[in-house]
Amino acid sequence: MKVLLSLSLLISLAFAQQDATFTVKKSKQAFKPGFYCSDYMTDGRACYYFDTLGTVRMFNSPELPDKIPAAFAKKPNVLYSAPYTYTNDTLRFKIAVYLNPGDFNPVSAKQTTTVVGTLKDDMIRLTAVTDVNGRVDSRKETFVRLIHQP
Repeated sequence: MKVLLSLSLLISLAFAQQDATFTVKKSKQAFKPGFYCSDYMTDGRACYYFDTLGTVRMFNSPELPDKIPAAFAKKPNVLYSAPYTYTNDTLRFKIAVYLNPGDFNPVSAKQTTTVVGTLKDDMIRLTAVTDVNGRVDSRKETFVRLIHQP
């Protein structure tokens, strides 16, 4: 009899546990402004400096990752800068460059590059779509990592 009572109590507890619902809240990623650079390097690794005021600056650096912030402070060598927005783990910025006629480019053109970055941990997956005079020319993807500063 005690066994049946214990067993029925155990079964009722098991059914009560199955009715419970658990929800797991996804923690929102916190974007950390700073230096983000690619691992890949030929004549210089691609780097982006995101400041706290909403501006991104793109540059190439031949330095080791831990020396990039100091080298940037001495000589920025910015290829372009643009305002960026950050919403729901996604970064967005757009760069417009006007190309003047020259030896390699006989006509003037407007090149627009739209970049969308997805944040995951301390890494950003950047996808850039370049459009020259209304036609899509290229789509490139790169990963950049946050350079932790002391």
